[in-house]
Amino acid sequence: MDSNDSVSFQNSEEDLVEQSECSVKKTAILVEYPGQVKNINKCLETLGGLGKISETFENEKRRLEVKFTPKNHFSKSVFGDEHPTTGLLLKVKIPRKRLTKTLDVPSEKVEIVARVDKCYQFTGLCDFQLLPIVKRDDGRVDMVYEEMIPTYKDTYSWLTEKPNVPYFLPPLLFSRLDSVQHKIFKPTMTTEKGMIAPRIFQRKKRSKYNVIASFNLHDTLPERMNPAAGEMLKVKFISPEEFNAVKRTLEDRPICSRMALCFLSKVQLARVKIILPTLAFFFNSGPWRGLWCRFGFDPRKHFEARHFQVLDYRLRNQVGARHYVNRKSTYAVGSVNKVSVSQRKPNNVVQRIRQEEEKDTEDRVIYSPYFEVGKMPEARQINYQYCDIRVPKIQEMLEKLPGPLYGTTCSEKSGWLPPGFEVQCREIMNELLREHFQTEILKREELEESAEEEMSSDEESMMMEDAFEDMDIDESTRESK
Repeated sequence: MDSNDSVSFQNSEEDLVEQSECSVKKTAILVEYPGQVKNINKCLETLGGLGKISETFENEKRRLEVKFTPKNHFSKSVFGDEHPTTGLLLKVKIPRKRLTKTLDVPSEKVEIVARVDKCYQFTGLCDFQLLPIVKRDDGRVDMVYEEMIPTYKDTYSWLTEKPNVPYFLPPLLFSRLDSVQHKIFKPTMTTEKGMIAPRIFQRKKRSKYNVIASFNLHDTLPERMNPAAGEMLKVKFISPEEFNAVKRTLEDRPICSRMALCFLSKVQLARVKIILPTLAFFFNSGPWRGLWCRFGFDPRKHFEARHFQVLDYRLRNQVGARHYVNRKSTYAVGSVNKVSVSQRKPNNVVQRIRQEEEKDTEDRVIYSPYFEVGKMPEARQINYQYCDIRVPKIQEMLEKLPGPLYGTTCSEKSGWLPPGFEVQCREIMNELLREHFQTEILKREELEESAEEEMSSDEESMMMEDAFEDMDIDESTRESK
C-alpha cells in the first residue's frame, strides 16, 4: 500500500467520524405504531396529524392517541405512553443489481441520521368498539352512521328529514383502565375448627354521626343532631363537666374550629370529637368552611358572623421562614411527635393500623389559634378566623365595615366581607411577619457574634493557662537541677 493511500484512508475515517458526531447531535422520537404501515399519510391521519403529534411530543404528560378510523366519532382510541430509550436511526443504502449467474454480495453503506432518546409504546388494550349498525325488520344489517351525524347544511333540517333514525347511545367508555388488573385474593384456611376466612386489616372507620352541610343561600341548615351521636356520649363515658364546657364555648362563640374549641374549653381533642356532633354541624364549603356551627344559628342572617369567617393564610417561602415555622406534616393538628425515627414508617399493615389506633389515645398538645403581633404562626398554612387575628388594624377594618342594606344577603364566596378584603389582611400579616423575621435574624446574628467572642476569649484564656503551666514546669526542673 502506498503512503498516499494510507493518508487518504485516514482522512476518510476522520471525515466519517466528524459526520457521525454531527448526526448524533440530532435527536429523533421513535413511535412503535400498533399496525403495519403501508401508507404514511393515512398513518399520520390516524395519529391526528402533524399538529397534534407535535403537541403530544412537547407535553411529557400527554399520551399519544391513535384512531384507526378517525372519521368515525364512535371509534375508541389506543393510547401510547412515553418511555426512555437509547438507540440510533440508521440510513442503509443497498445498491440493487440485476441477477446474474454469479451472485455478488451487495455492498452496504450505513449512515447515522440521529439518536433516539424517547419511544412511544402502545402496551395498553383497546376499548370495546361498538359500531352504529342496526338490524332491520327484513333481516338486513345497515350502517346508520351517516343518518345520525348532522350535516349542518341548514339549522334543523337534519332532524326532520329522517325522523325514524334508531337511537344509538353508547357509553363514553366501557373499561376505565386500558391495562390488565390482577387481583389476588387470599384463600380460606382449613383448620380443625373449620373454614376460616383470611383476616383483612383495614383502617379504622371514620365516624358517620357528623352532620355535614354545604353552604348555599337556598337550602335550610340542619337544626338537629343525628340520634346515633347522642348514644356515643354514653358509650364513651363523656362527663357532664366536659359536655357543659364545650356547650358554653359554643354559646359564646356559635361558629368555631375544633382546635379552637379544645383551646378555649380545655377539653381533650378525643373527647371534643365525640361531643361536637351533638351540638353543631360541619361546613364543608363557603366562607365558614372547615368550621363547626351551632345548631339553630344561621350565619346568613347575622351580620356579626363576619368575625367568624375563615382566612386561609399560607406563609410563603420567605427568608428565614423554614427556620422558625414548622411544616404542616410535623405538627399534625397540634400533636407532639413522640414516635422515633425507626417507628415513623411501619413496615407492614398491622403496625400502621396499631399506630393509628394509638394516636386517638395519646394526649395531644393543643396549639393557640390566635395570630398575634411579634409571634410566629404555628404552621406554614393555617385557617384563621378573623376574630382570632389579634392585629388592631385588621380588627378596626372589620368594625368599620358598613352594615348591609335591607334585603341584601351574604355572598356564597366572600360571606359578609367585601371582595378583596382577605387580600388586604394577608398583606398586613405578611408585613408584620417580615418585620419579625428581620428582628429574629438580627438577634440570631448577635447571638452568633457573642458566641464567637466567648469562644475566642475562652481560647485565649486556655492559651494563657497553658503558658503559665509551661513556665511552672520549667522552674521546677531548674530547682531540681
